[in-house]
Amino acid sequence: IEFPANSLDLNPIENLWNKLKDAVSRRRPRSKEELREVIVEEWAKIDLSEIQ
Repeated sequence: IEFPANSLDLNPIENLWNKLKDAVSRRRPRSKEELREVIVEEWAKIDLSEIQ
């Protein structure tokens, strides 16, 4: 049996990081401070049901 190097089913936090990364990328922050603010805002938008 071959296993993929990165299985999202076995590592569900990767799904969350990918969603956060995509959301931040769409907002296109232009400075470190803006990046920090965008990350905090997008993190707050994540529904707890997605984490559990």
